[in-house]
Amino acid sequence: MAKKGDLKPGHTGRDDTFSIEKGDEVCRRIAMGRTLRKVCDDEDMPNYTTVWRWGNSHPAFRNQLMRARADSMFAWADDLIDISEDASADYRLRIPLDDPRIERLENEDVDGSIHAVFRLDNKHINRAALQIKTKQWLMERIASAEFGLKQYFDITQSYYDSSDQEIIEGIRIAAVKAGITPEEIVAWLSTDMKN
Repeated sequence: MAKKGDLKPGHTGRDDTFSIEKGDEVCRRIAMGRTLRKVCDDEDMPNYTTVWRWGNSHPAFRNQLMRARADSMFAWADDLIDISEDASADYRLRIPLDDPRIERLENEDVDGSIHAVFRLDNKHINRAALQIKTKQWLMERIASAEFGLKQYFDITQSYYDSSDQEIIEGIRIAAVKAGITPEEIVAWLSTDMKN
């Protein structure tokens, strides 16, 4: 590896030659929930712009990278649970040892116990809430099929003066817009007629 003083401006000294093994490792780390920027901060990984250059030069790697980013949303879903359940830093213990009232409290207690004051740490809770909201927002957009808001369509059409062919065509167009296959329509109609 080159010494820092030997490098050209803008060059990190890392090997920027693409290989399937390096590409697989970048994608594996991303799929485990790390961001591309954090992966590229690792000494054994290429820098950030190199990875994007690889993606532009190698379509198969670009597809693998996009899939890894979508897969990382499942790791983030686990992170959301961990963040929301972690209450370890929600409270801080404060015992003001130089406060003269502590001595009086100790002297006044019959059992000789020391009183502690617990205070809610809103900074930690707010930071955890921000982490959750940020990851949810990204998950809804990157992996919308799994984590996006479900959309429902209510399509109403009047067919009183329409021919059978126009009715069938209207149903077909509505089904395409709603993402329903012809097989699903037939199954739905046959189930509805049995009831």
